[in-house]
Amino acid sequence: MCERVYDPICGSDGITYANMCLLEYAACRHPGIRLFGEGKCPPHMQAIRGVSNPSSSNNNYAEDACIPGPCPYTYAPVCGSDGLTHDNLCLFANARCEHPQHALNVVHDGECDADTELTCETMTCQSQNPAFLMGVSLTI
Repeated sequence: MCERVYDPICGSDGITYANMCLLEYAACRHPGIRLFGEGKCPPHMQAIRGVSNPSSSNNNYAEDACIPGPCPYTYAPVCGSDGLTHDNLCLFANARCEHPQHALNVVHDGECDADTELTCETMTCQSQNPAFLMGVSLTI
């Protein structure tokens, strides 16, 4: 049973929980939920993750999800379709907003690693020089 103490915690589902105990309870019911940061969730964070089904392992992010203001320093990595590990969901959302032409998606929670499958369906190709993509150096 959780205490009636208000010490707000932001969950990765974009919901502000009254305390850590309530977040842990939610995580038991929906294993994909984890700590996003101390304090209340940033404005519009629920739009980032499409929280209609927070237990979904498929992270579908809203097209226009941008979090105004600074992101928390919490390390809760997500692997982006750009092949980069983003330190947390907030920083991922901001990267997505900064480069809308890349249509970034989250491949999975956690760091990108050698086992991360970046296929044609999951990979986001950035606009590059075709010679660069083929591994050809054009320096003289």
